[in-house]
Amino acid sequence: MPDPIAARTLLEPRALATYSGAVTTVFVITNGLHYAFGFEPRIVGLVVSIAVSIAGVLISDNHSYSQWAVCVPNGFLIYCAAVGVSSMTGSSTNSRRRRRQRSGEQIEELLPANRFLRSWY
Repeated sequence: MPDPIAARTLLEPRALATYSGAVTTVFVITNGLHYAFGFEPRIVGLVVSIAVSIAGVLISDNHSYSQWAVCVPNGFLIYCAAVGVSSMTGSSTNSRRRRRQRSGEQIEELLPANRFLRSWY
């Protein structure tokens, strides 16, 4: 049975303000929007990354100019990490072909393209 304390901290804004939490947030939101509505993950991922970076500055205790100055570069860093995760988990093509051989003849099947885990590039 899952630990209820761990489940509560997973959805905490402070946990999402960490680097790994921000990358996970961008990855899940972008893939969810692509899967549900067909939005382009490259553009949505960048917008969500910068929004998460801005939200991270807003929920932090330090609102200095230096934090705002690195907000956009941090958004791009989060975006690059989320793209890396998507390239490791998903296929780069829109559809996949599976080949198999049955009684001497080769059969090629086209598998569905709309998967939650897919490469953004």
